[in-house]
Parts: sequence; C-alpha cells; structure tokens
Amino acid sequence: MLLGWAAALGLGAAFIAWWKAVALVVGAFIVLVPVIGSLTPRAMAPHYVAQIRADLQRRVAQGGADAPQLRRVLTHLDQLGAPP
Repeated sequence: MLLGWAAALGLGAAFIAWWKAVALVVGAFIVLVPVIGSLTPRAMAPHYVAQIRADLQRRVAQGGADAPQLRRVLTHLDQLGAPP
C-alpha cells in the first residue's frame, strides 16, 4: 500500500511533467513561428526586386551568351511588377 502511493505520485508527476514539456514546445512553436515569419524578408519585397532588376540589367549590358535569356527574365520580372 505504501509503495502504491509512491508509484501513483511518481506517475502523476511524470504525467504532469510530460504535459508541461508538450505545452512548452507548443507554446514556443505558436510564438516563434509568427515572429520568424515576420522577420523573414518577403520574396517580392520592393528593394529585393530592385536589386534583382539592377543585377539583371547590369548582366544584360555586359552581354554574353546568356544575355537573351536574362533579357527575357527581366521582361517577365517587369510584367510581374506591373499593376493589373
């Protein structure tokens, strides 16, 4: 009987500790995912598009074998940025 109480308390403490750990992980996930998402730059942010466009224009101006493909990418990028 005496050992039964100790075992019950031990199992209860383990159960509570397990749920605390689960709650901490879920809470951290719920908090950190939006924070990380808000800190991550968006793919089509205007300054990134401007940098990509400037790089493409520079590489097209330099010429080279891939200049026609880069010019086509640049026109597609301009079409994506155009208002609907």
